[in-house]
Amino acid sequence: MSKPAHGDDGMNERVERTLEERAARAASVASSPLDAEEVRAVARFPIGALVAAIDLRSLRAAIPLRRVTPVPLAPPPVIGILRFQGTTLTALSLASLLGLGGMRRDPAVLLVIEIEGGRLLALDAEEIPRADTLRESAIRSAIVHAEGLADVTTEDLRVVRLLDLPIIVRRFDAMLAETAPVARVGAQDPTDGI
Repeated sequence: MSKPAHGDDGMNERVERTLEERAARAASVASSPLDAEEVRAVARFPIGALVAAIDLRSLRAAIPLRRVTPVPLAPPPVIGILRFQGTTLTALSLASLLGLGGMRRDPAVLLVIEIEGGRLLALDAEEIPRADTLRESAIRSAIVHAEGLADVTTEDLRVVRLLDLPIIVRRFDAMLAETAPVARVGAQDPTDGI
């Protein structure tokens, strides 16, 4: 290797050492016991004190939360609406859908998710998710808290709450269907009292 013109020998050695360490880590992951077992690719992110994960195949984009237009008088989980690739999407509060008290930080991004039948929606998140994997055997032995929510224990003993978004969204849709007729019946006619 030729000497750099700026006298950065220490810098080049550090970079080279870092690259060698990364290559060694990558090689160890490739030969890990996970290779022998099926794994599920997930997108992992915090929701308040929880670490949540969704199936990575359903994640379409992470976009800034500022693109949302609030919708007055919308049900509590609805943050608003936004345009995404020519489509109007509903933005939902994931903490509200899960019945959590809130997040540690204000949400910064929206995760655009595709669920059953190609339906797109957006969920708020504190940060952009990180790609991860969960062993299928750990998922099968997960502790189920409610329909659509399961706590999976990882090899390093972290607990990740795996979210089955189609089930969670179906519950929300059912709640909307129940409240919509009540809202219409209870709404005042603008012509009353005229």
